Amino acid sequence: MLPAGTSSADLEEFIAHTLSREQSLSQALHEEAQVQLEADALETAQAMFVAYYARTADPAGLNYWSDQLVVTQGDTSAISQGFGDSEEFLAAYGGLDEVELITKLYQQLFARDPDQGGLDFNANQLQTGAMAPADIAMAIAQGARGSDADLWQAKLAAADAVTRQLAQHDLMLKVYRGDLERSRGSLPTSNPARRSGIRRWKPWAMT
Repeated sequence: MLPAGTSSADLEEFIAHTLSREQSLSQALHEEAQVQLEADALETAQAMFVAYYARTADPAGLNYWSDQLVVTQGDTSAISQGFGDSEEFLAAYGGLDEVELITKLYQQLFARDPDQGGLDFNANQLQTGAMAPADIAMAIAQGARGSDADLWQAKLAAADAVTRQLAQHDLMLKVYRGDLERSRGSLPTSNPARRSGIRRWKPWAMT
């Protein structure tokens, strides 16, 4: 409350100061939310690489997909189709039926076969159309409990550590992608799969 006898000029100054303070607070909250959104997007994108491809994310891929998640405000449904329709995912899972797909995902994610309840539930999700094949990998990973959850988190931590190393060490990244092998002529550059780096991540596979 302003004291009695406050002039109109003082009142205007008080209002301007209050508005400025509120705007500064709003801006700070917005920036904090943006930082958290970007951090969550990086974490989610890394998880999608591990869940879909059984490998750590390369820095460029991680940045690209995390940027997409920021644009969609963290909505993974907007990008899961891109992962599920990728050549890498289809090469690994495209020819499998529902039971085979779920079994392979459990083996990849948790190093075990699915329990009957998990197999039946997820197979039903696919068969009824309640969930698309492009979504099932992350759904299984995010539903992990107990030792499965511990293993999943350990894989994410390991993947994050590898991606950080790759981003920091350009030479390691070149070796990882096979660039040095190509420069020595050991890999034919006419092979588009080798040239693009498809399936070149096997040494770091998270199985």
